Amino acid sequence: MKVTKIENGYKGIIRIRNPQGKIVEKRVYARTKELLKAEAEKAKAEVRSGKVISRSLTVCNFSELLTCYKEKKGVMSPSHMRKISYLEKEIGSYPIDDFADRFEAWLKIERQSARNRHGSPIRHGSSPAKGNRFIEIARAAFNIGVAMNIVSVNPITKERFPKQKEIARDAVLTPEKEAELLQIIDKEQPHLSQIVRFALRVPSRKSELVNLRVEDVDLINGRVRIRNEQSKTKRGILKPIPPELRDYFYNLPKDTEYVFFKRDKSGIAKPLGDFRRTWNKCLKKAGLTGFVFHSTRHVSATRLIDNGTPPQAVQAIAGWSTDMLKVYYSRDQGHALKQVKWDRQTENCEGNVKVKEVSQ
Repeated sequence: MKVTKIENGYKGIIRIRNPQGKIVEKRVYARTKELLKAEAEKAKAEVRSGKVISRSLTVCNFSELLTCYKEKKGVMSPSHMRKISYLEKEIGSYPIDDFADRFEAWLKIERQSARNRHGSPIRHGSSPAKGNRFIEIARAAFNIGVAMNIVSVNPITKERFPKQKEIARDAVLTPEKEAELLQIIDKEQPHLSQIVRFALRVPSRKSELVNLRVEDVDLINGRVRIRNEQSKTKRGILKPIPPELRDYFYNLPKDTEYVFFKRDKSGIAKPLGDFRRTWNKCLKKAGLTGFVFHSTRHVSATRLIDNGTPPQAVQAIAGWSTDMLKVYYSRDQGHALKQVKWDRQTENCEGNVKVKEVSQ
């Protein structure tokens, strides 16, 4: 067997004669050499037994199918690519013929024990959303495989792999905690001050703001444009510039092509890149748990609606292609409490009971 080291493990190529006397070449993948040997022996046994591969036409395992999927999809978000890489690492060696059974067993374990990007367990049970994304990727990969005639059927059916109900992250940031967080950022990581302030006012994705360029700023109309390739929906988005940040936008230095940037030790302007580590340090100092950068999108969208911005306008600014507001966002609960009526003659108004005049 010819063994080659690849990014997520090892690839082996074996040549073996089938019962008809024809030499068959098989490729196997695994994370370790020991697992690779086991996969190779399994592949040899299948060839010697003359087992007919019913689902795979030209690909051997899920890793090869994912390669075709990535080629057809083209440019994808970093988050989506991380999920694909994780699937390649974990289940890329699974053969196409019995992929559904193995994937179902793996998914059950994955939902019971979540791990971080380094592979260490962090808590019990991954979120339904994460499992749903894995299923969607596997289903989409098989759909492309069927369309390309490299697999015969898609075993990732909606009946066998139903979508689990997702519970939105309860992203709440009180004015006091917001002020504390911004104070810490201004002191510890000042290069994040402006991007965080923008995100808390205008619902945005981190990638949209990190890649925002100076040439996309329209100072005359007080707005910025998110380019098609930076938008999740692949359509350009216009976002307003908050009043308190106009001075920042008007005084952007000439030596940066990015709106939000940092300077290295030499004073050269650089793009922010992935600032997850520094962001998490600030959150820890502020005593905030379960609040990721994407939570600012929830907070800013909810505040815009509470302040009277029409939901349609918020949806356009956020760049949602569907009515996500009905799923994840709602008005401040105080609006509902003010409308509570305890009986036919009284109502509750900000905690004070007022008596209505009863018509005679």
